[in-house]
Amino acid sequence: MNGKWGLAVVNNDKAMEVRARSGWELLRTRSFGLLFSGQAVSQIGDSMNKVALLWFVYELTGSAFKMAVIGLLQTIPPLVFGPLIGVYLDRMKKKPVMVWVDLIRTGLVMLIPLLYAMGALTLEWLYVLVFATSIVSTVFGPALASAVPLLVPRAQLTAANALTVVSGRSIGIPPLNRASLNDLRNVRVEIETLAAIWAARNITDAEIADIEELHRKLSLANATGDVRSFLRANHAFHFAIYRAARSETLLTIIENLWLQISPYFNLLRGSGNYEVSNTHHQVMVDGLKARKEKQVSDAVRADIDAAYQVLLALVSP
Repeated sequence: MNGKWGLAVVNNDKAMEVRARSGWELLRTRSFGLLFSGQAVSQIGDSMNKVALLWFVYELTGSAFKMAVIGLLQTIPPLVFGPLIGVYLDRMKKKPVMVWVDLIRTGLVMLIPLLYAMGALTLEWLYVLVFATSIVSTVFGPALASAVPLLVPRAQLTAANALTVVSGRSIGIPPLNRASLNDLRNVRVEIETLAAIWAARNITDAEIADIEELHRKLSLANATGDVRSFLRANHAFHFAIYRAARSETLLTIIENLWLQISPYFNLLRGSGNYEVSNTHHQVMVDGLKARKEKQVSDAVRADIDAAYQVLLALVSP
């Protein structure tokens, strides 16, 4: 029984180590790298096409209303048909769907300049083509989102999903406002303090030594004003603690939370927060060494709240 438990712990730690690697390593893999680069190019083309259509209609008709109709025809299908399409796509193979969708979209888009060159393009035909293109494009988003888990290892799925597919088929980090910041703060406090408590129970002396070294790097980066090194060490410091909780499920949740909030930690520079944060880090280290669960948990909460107060004044309402 003890042998099996020890093996499970080793495998769990290996899985966590793989998960902790940078999500950008996914771009080096053939399947995900091709998908990401293809979509990056596609986003540029889609954006240019949408702007060009708006400009074309305004130049053709001189009517702001007719230009707005084009914008509505591009926007309505994802809102109306998106949820319905996702249900049916679950029963289909994703790769053929994405290939055929892009081929059909290409044909519909190419019809616009072709009909214009032939003198057969009317405003009504343009409306039809724009609406049809938008409907077909709506199919691609759910298909892409469903395909990602088939392309990447489970341990890197959270990092892959950070490159979210949002409406309009754009790729990026979800925007942060005060409401989402407040929500993230509340969830982080509940989840990360729990991980801190479990870490204080399960952490080894070797792991504490590694965390102390990371704290030394944090102090050095803060003293020299090296923001990039500080942020990297800060991430490594916190996740060294959270991995010590020995819960892959809990770690997955925390990773998802950090993927949403950590891009904004760069805004904390110059506010004095890095110095304050390091004070909390020292309390965490001392608490872990003494195996004092409440001390570690309270320090994690204080660290989250300190960053929250600074960001609250910086993000949009």
